[in-house]
Order: sequence, then structure tokens, then C-alpha cells
Amino acid sequence: MDASKITVAVCGDSFCAASVSDLKLTGTGQRAHFSQILQDHYGYKVMYLAHGGFGNVAIWFQIKHALDCAANVVVYNSTWAHRITLVRNEKFYAEQGLANFQYYDHNMQSTRDGIGGDESAPVLSTTNISIEHSPFFEISNEQKRAIDLYIKHLYNDNLHTTMDAWMFEYWHERIMKSGSVPVRFKDDDIGRIAYDFSAANPTFDTPFHTDRATQQQIAANIHHRIQSHFQHACAQTII
Repeated sequence: MDASKITVAVCGDSFCAASVSDLKLTGTGQRAHFSQILQDHYGYKVMYLAHGGFGNVAIWFQIKHALDCAANVVVYNSTWAHRITLVRNEKFYAEQGLANFQYYDHNMQSTRDGIGGDESAPVLSTTNISIEHSPFFEISNEQKRAIDLYIKHLYNDNLHTTMDAWMFEYWHERIMKSGSVPVRFKDDDIGRIAYDFSAANPTFDTPFHTDRATQQQIAANIHHRIQSHFQHACAQTII
């Protein structure tokens, strides 16, 4: 199928987040992320929804946004359950979708594209490390204390990881029922190599944890999955 007629929505955290900043280890100014390669090399229409540091709740809203926009393919990643979803004011309204979430890092393509909310958005989705050290936002001491108490007394990693897995199963089914193609980033034949590279090179400093060659392979893997799906769908139609 003609790639230019296919819209690919990319949802997730840093592994799936395209950067618009200079990349020290992959070449200054290069569009080196797999989502950018899908657009530049293969010709797909790409919706950049992923944002570095986001937790699973924000990713589920990204997936819903992709389906609301009738994306043909939804590439999605899951992350650790202990990431924080912090409601900072009373302006959350479900119908606002991703506008509820602060897209805070302006080095991300998704932020530049105006996908989510600005600094006044009610929900902050981030890592525990970023709460203490992020250059993009500030957290009050009272909020930091509340998060510490939550992690210490209310959070259980096994329980919350299990519940998050159930939610991703739900959204995977929603993607399929909508007629879109779900592509799980962590599948062995898709993006698992990014995690392998990151584990072997923990100090690699690009925003998405890998070199350009790895990103090119991931883009090729996704392209192969998409084309195989539509070729099979066409064959079934002919039969």
C-alpha cells in the first residue's frame, strides 16, 4: 500500500519521542528518530504524540487521541508504572483529551507540534527523577512530600504494573476494533533492539537512547509490519 496514504501515530515515552534538538552522537541536526525516518525515508504521514518522561496514563490518552484522529497505524510503548501522574489544578476535563497534559520539553517534536497542553495544563506526567531535577517545571515542596508518601505507603509495583498491563491490553483491543493497526514498540521484531542498545550503552546521550543505525532498523521493522498487514488485508479482500 502507498505509504503516503497511511497515517502512523507514535505514542509513548522517550523511546518513541522524536527530537528537534541537535543530536551529539548521531550528527548535528539530523532527523534520526524512527518516527522521523518513517516520514522522511518511507513517506508515511506521522503524528508525533510521544513525549519523553511521560507515564502510562498520558500514553493511554495519546492512544485515544490517535484513534480520535483515525490514524491507520498506532505505534505505542509502555513504561514503568511508578511514573507520576500529578494533577496540579482543577481544570481537568476528559473531553479535552491530551490538552490536559503538560507537554513541557520543547526539544520534543510533539511539543513543537502543539499536540498537548502548555504550562497551565492540569496534569503533569513525569518520572520521579524529573520531579527533583527537571529544568522544565517546578514542583512545590508540599507536592514532593505527597509524592514521597504515595510511593512509600500507597504504591505497590507488582499491583500497579499488573493493572497497567491490563490497560494496555484494553487499548490494544480498542486499536484493532477501530480498524487501525496496533504496533507494540517492545515487540522483539519492532523496537526491542532499542532497549538492548540502551542497556549496553547506558550513558548514550541522544534523547531516545540509541544510535541512528538502531533507529533506522526500527523504522524498517515498522515499515515491514505495516506493509505485511495491508498486503495480507488486500489478499483477504480479493479472496
